[in-house]
Amino acid sequence: MSQIDDKQKNTEDTTMSQQDGKRFNAQDSRSSHFDDKRIDQALELLEEAARDRKHDLQSAIENKYSNLTSMLGSISGQIKHRVSERYEAGKQKAVDVAVGVDKSVHNSPWAYIGGAAAGAMLVGFLLGRSRRKSQ
Repeated sequence: MSQIDDKQKNTEDTTMSQQDGKRFNAQDSRSSHFDDKRIDQALELLEEAARDRKHDLQSAIENKYSNLTSMLGSISGQIKHRVSERYEAGKQKAVDVAVGVDKSVHNSPWAYIGGAAAGAMLVGFLLGRSRRKSQ
């Protein structure tokens, strides 16, 4: 008997909740229409305020942007100066090394010729050895 009572109770609960849902949907659609009007009014008010403040916002942004560009301009000038100094220093150092090597080669050319020959022979040996292993 208790199973039958439980089934009847579940059926009654389902029917009541469906009826409550229909009543709620009717009320919801009326309130939804009212809410839509209020939302539209609020959006119109916001849009009007934005139009009024548009010029103020643009000038504020332009002022901030101009301050930023002036700061970056001064920093980029300093960076360019430092880079050009470093470039010139590196260029001078490379020239000094090249002059030093040139003088050294002119003073003892046979040492450099022997070193180049030994280096070429070592590279040739290594390349020839790897070919023999792959065959």
